[in-house]
Order: sequence, then C-alpha cells, then structure tokens
Amino acid sequence: MSIWGKIIGGATGFAFGGPIGALLGGVAGHAIDKIKTKKKLPEETALKQIGFTIGVIVLSAKMAKADGKVTRDEIRAFKEKINVPDNEIKNVAKLWDQAKRTTDGFEIYAKQIADLLEKNSSVLEELLKLLIIIALADGKITISEINYLEKVGNIFGFSKEDFERIYSSKSGVSADPYKILGVSRDA
Repeated sequence: MSIWGKIIGGATGFAFGGPIGALLGGVAGHAIDKIKTKKKLPEETALKQIGFTIGVIVLSAKMAKADGKVTRDEIRAFKEKINVPDNEIKNVAKLWDQAKRTTDGFEIYAKQIADLLEKNSSVLEELLKLLIIIALADGKITISEINYLEKVGNIFGFSKEDFERIYSSKSGVSADPYKILGVSRDA
C-alpha cells in the first residue's frame, strides 16, 4: 500500500487544522487508500507511517526556514534525500509550503517522531543528518539553525556528545576522528 494517499490527506488537513488536522487528514487518506486497494494495513501501523512521513516533511521545511529564508538549495537538498514519487510532488509541496511559513511548533513533530522510535535509533540519527544537510545546503549555517538542530537532537534523545558527533560527521566542523566515531581517545 502506498503512503502517498495518506500524505494527500495529511497535507490538506495540515492546511486547515495544523498538526491535528494533518493527522486527521492522514487517517482519511488511509481510509481512501484502504477502499482503493482493498488491502488492510493495521491502523496502528498506518498511523505511525502517517505521523513519521508528515513529521519528516514538516521538520525539513521548518529546518529550511530556521534562518529566516528558504532557499532553492535547501529544497533541492530535501528532494535529493527523500524519494517522492512524481505524482505526489505537488502534495508534498503543499505540506512543505504550509510548514515553512514558520519554525513555530517543530517540537511537536520532533516529539511525535521520537515517540515512534527508540531513543538514539539509527533512523533518528539519519533524520538529524538530513536536517543538517538541509541547514548546510545554502553554504552557511547560522546560530538559529544550530539551535534548531540542537533542540531536535535533544528531543530525539541524543546527548550533547552524540549531537556533536552527528553534526561533525556531516558538517566537517570537527576534524577530530574520535569525535566523529563517538569513541574516547583511549579506545
């Protein structure tokens, strides 16, 4: 079953009702998908897919907005890392456009994703890396972007040391291989 029917509903719901509207719209999209495909996906699994997918799109858009201006490079970075089917690009773009208006409320989405996964999971680490890539896409990283990344990392359950290791691995800020690997010098 495709997740994208749920995204259509989620994007529409987000436009009209914010985070709660997105979830309700996603549930409606799930119901439509179920009717179209005659396949049943367990409700809990469907809701997790909806929440995770919407969360990734919204966190990415809000990351791009964190420095006050969303650039084409940031959008391109998202598109390069997230494979969206051609027929769903408009729907994802609608959700992205709604989310990028402000960074306000990103914590709700970060917590939603963190609650779906184990703390410090590799999926959360990869998502944080995606956000770092988006932040770096315009060639510079601002204090507001770093603050956003640190807050998301904290919500995801990463320690300060874990965050620094993840950030260093993508930004190249620290050339210390021990930090990048996350091990002590006597390892």
